[in-house]
Order: sequence, then C-alpha cells, then structure tokens
Amino acid sequence: WLRLHQYKKSIDDANLALNLIGNSPASSTTAERYRYFMVKMLARRGAAQIWSGDFVEGLNDYRVAMSYQIEESIDIAIDLQTVEEFMSTKGLLMERDLTESE
Repeated sequence: WLRLHQYKKSIDDANLALNLIGNSPASSTTAERYRYFMVKMLARRGAAQIWSGDFVEGLNDYRVAMSYQIEESIDIAIDLQTVEEFMSTKGLLMERDLTESE
C-alpha cells in the first residue's frame, strides 16, 4: 500500500500486524524474530504517517523502531535523521526533541 500511495491502508495494515505480533504467544516466535517484525512494521507505519503528513507520529514510530533494533540499520537511521532535519527546518521539532533521539 505504501508504494501505491495508499497511506491510510498502509497504516491500517501496519496497525493490524503490530496487534497480531503483540497478541501472539511468546512461544510461537523468538525474540530476534519478534524484534525484526516490530522494526519492520513500525518503520513501515512511520513512513506512511510521514508521507500522509503526520510527522510527529511518524517520527515516534521511527524512534521506537530504532529502540527495538539489535544491529544498526543504516536505512532506518538515515530516515530518522532526514525526518528530524526536515521537521527542524519547518519548526515542527524543538531542540529538546532532537536530543531525546540521541
């Protein structure tokens, strides 16, 4: 949905996936696999929110996705930095908000 510019559907799908992941029994998935899916769905939902104009929620999703990662993902880190810089230039992000993500 994201590639088709159907941001609302992309957000809804990511929400559904996150609910399913959160409600799955701990024995059915490993911690590594859980983190992988959480990062993927949070980043996807964050991107859809940003593209739909909800920068604050999108930024929050990217920050949470970064916190779930074991290995550093260059892609998510670059996306997060790009969004923070854009929001900062538009006056949507305060200096204190930037320090929270570091």
